[in-house]
Amino acid sequence: MIERLAQRGSQWRLVYRGRSLPAMPFAEELAAAHPQRVTTSAADREPRPDLAAILREAPAGTAVYCCGPGPMIDAIEELMPTVCPQGTLHIERFTASPRTDGAPNTAFDAELRGSGRVLRVPADRDLLSVLREADPTLDSSCENGVCGSCETRVLDGVPDHRDDVLQPDERERTDLIYPCVSRARGARIVLDL
Repeated sequence: MIERLAQRGSQWRLVYRGRSLPAMPFAEELAAAHPQRVTTSAADREPRPDLAAILREAPAGTAVYCCGPGPMIDAIEELMPTVCPQGTLHIERFTASPRTDGAPNTAFDAELRGSGRVLRVPADRDLLSVLREADPTLDSSCENGVCGSCETRVLDGVPDHRDDVLQPDERERTDLIYPCVSRARGARIVLDL
């Protein structure tokens, strides 16, 4: 990504934080190749960077890409609307963040429109595993709600989005679901399968 941005003459900055420099792949190479644009920060040597200050420096229209541990991503998500409202945030988590309203999982029915089959999804199972019993060829990759490969169209019912694919302003969508982690909000959901 950095090489492509540099080739295009785009403005960019990388803030690279890790436990220690030896544990940070390509840190030295990136800093040497782009000394004015790359800032490395190792937790074993330096205090945590001021995320709000970094975001405040971003010019209007900045695309902020954030990848790393959940608490850091949560902090960036919380800061963006007030500190960098002119930017857009793109995140990548290594595992799905827990996105529930605190209510326990409940069982629901998933109707497959193509076949008319109705599958019962118990409270202790995810939707994708139940769907796979009916169709073992369904696409998926991470099965943690971060990659988006299992996206499925919803024809009726309301999804309980627990994925990290959708941005916060997209969570009210009712036309798709990521069945590896998301569930139905009600007793039934109808899928375009």
